[in-house]
Amino acid sequence: MGKMKKLFQAKHNCLNYFIRTLAVFMAAFHVYIGLFGGIDAYQQRALHLGLGLPLIFLLYPAGKNKSLSFKIICDYLPCLVSTICIAYIFIFYDWITIERFFLITPLTVSELILGMMLIVLIIEATRRVVGKALCILVLLFLFYPLFGNYFPGMLHTIPFSWQKIIDMQYLTTGGIFGIPLGVSASVIVLFIVFASFVQSSGFADFVYEFSAAIMKKARGGPAKIAVIASALVGSICGSSTANVVTTGSFTIPMMKKIGLKPEFAGAVEASASTVGLILPPVMSGAAFLMAAFTGLPYKNVCIIALLPALINVYAVYLMVHFETIKYNLQAVSVDVSLAETFKRYYHILIPPLILVILIIKGYSPGFVCSWSIIAFVVFCFLRKHTRLSIKQILDTLESGAKGALLVLVATAASGIIVGSVDLTGLGHRLASGLVELTGGNISLTLIIAMVLTLILGTGMPPAATYVVLVAILVPALINLSIPVYAAHFFVVFFAGQSLITPPMAITSYAAATIAGADPMKTSWLAIKISLTAFIIPFMFVVNPAFLMIGSVGEIISVTITALMGVFLLAISLEGYFLQKLNIYERILAFIGAILLIYPEFILILPGGIILCILVIPQAIRSRKLRGTMDNKGEIRLAD
Repeated sequence: MGKMKKLFQAKHNCLNYFIRTLAVFMAAFHVYIGLFGGIDAYQQRALHLGLGLPLIFLLYPAGKNKSLSFKIICDYLPCLVSTICIAYIFIFYDWITIERFFLITPLTVSELILGMMLIVLIIEATRRVVGKALCILVLLFLFYPLFGNYFPGMLHTIPFSWQKIIDMQYLTTGGIFGIPLGVSASVIVLFIVFASFVQSSGFADFVYEFSAAIMKKARGGPAKIAVIASALVGSICGSSTANVVTTGSFTIPMMKKIGLKPEFAGAVEASASTVGLILPPVMSGAAFLMAAFTGLPYKNVCIIALLPALINVYAVYLMVHFETIKYNLQAVSVDVSLAETFKRYYHILIPPLILVILIIKGYSPGFVCSWSIIAFVVFCFLRKHTRLSIKQILDTLESGAKGALLVLVATAASGIIVGSVDLTGLGHRLASGLVELTGGNISLTLIIAMVLTLILGTGMPPAATYVVLVAILVPALINLSIPVYAAHFFVVFFAGQSLITPPMAITSYAAATIAGADPMKTSWLAIKISLTAFIIPFMFVVNPAFLMIGSVGEIISVTITALMGVFLLAISLEGYFLQKLNIYERILAFIGAILLIYPEFILILPGGIILCILVIPQAIRSRKLRGTMDNKGEIRLAD
């Protein structure tokens, strides 16, 4: 019995060693390619998938059955089969890319079998990692070319054989190995590894201490710390849920300690973390995909995202501010010095600074990120408290590779959807049908687009949501003469917001778990706190100045009026400014908010009048009330 136990333990250790080696190699390989290149796009994507699929089947077992025979069939065999499917591409690379003709040369029996097996394995990997929602969607689009001739109207298409479908999906860069997987292989995986080094180096600790130092004397300081820290960390790590788990473990208990309700504390953390998905420099995987699909340089994507992101950070901050003064929550003593914080961590600010400078200079995101990863290793070595040992570096590489698996399989699965849409031409027909359905009304089309994005984003990563909709929804927006960058960013924006939207608000649920709060209440509160984020996308479609496109005067004008509008929206939702607002004042504030946020010059005057009507009387009453208080804070009777 003891020998059997030792044998089992030895096998378990060998498996763990294999997984660790494969993950480290995967991360190191992508860093190397980011630095030096030297591999064809099709090969890079294939190797990316070939390294990731075995890791998925080993790290995400098929079930709870731990018998050896079950694991061999359901976990180990898929690893071998996926490797064979990818190996075929490398062995017969010249035949696939040069000698044969796409969709004309008949597939061999081996190509048909390997293609079908790879598709099945990707769908199964998607089920294990992402969930059933994306799985079902992939199956619907996979079978659509086969049975499209039975559908009526705009869904009708000529039938395609399995051979054509597998040819498109397996042996071209238009299906599984399309743009989504390409962005994952060349950019997203590197930024996830970069985010792992951010966590390992203590950069997240610096952000937290920096936020605490500048907010330690503010009322409700911990909640405001959460807003700033979560937005900054989220802009680097690119995952709102990971951000919640990282910064939320510090900020949520502190918010509860000063008297904020658990649901509100969780909602603040979820909202601020979601804002980080559109806050440069790193943003989320969807932003890199947007750069690939639109052809915009990534630095331009960062520029158009900057103002909407900052407005949303300001909006969440105001909601927190008015909540804390409404309940008279005081400042708390935080023993953190700004000078001491910079003294301890100034050296690890250099890698993110290198990242920003190189992006501004126009270098490719993969190259920029690879050098930033190297910079983290070097500069962390300069100080003992941030120095990374060889083991810690390997652990960080391993963690980064494992963290990339979700996006890897989501983009591969989304590639199947995009491949089917391209093969059948469905995207253009759906775009025309949506425009016809709404009668060309831009507002109605945008509302439908928002709802579809939020629904599709339920339980799916933003990158996958965006990839699906870029094929079937974005063309409809472009058909209405909406600028390409605005149409794409509209979908990217709401793909991120879907993470806090019920019924499967993953980020809100993660925050609620830490806060010990009701998940559904936390989700609805997160929507309330983030309401500005549900308004701003409609505004930048109307006026590109919100995306910092236009004259300096236009950009400054929409910024000032939007900030005033967000202020009115916050006091409307919280029902408090310097004193409590009645229901009529709250309604008036909401109307004024919309008038000021909406980028029309003619609406500024009525919005400004409403702002004055609400703010000035409250300021006068509050000043009189303070004037009747003595030094002990006791109200005296007026003469």
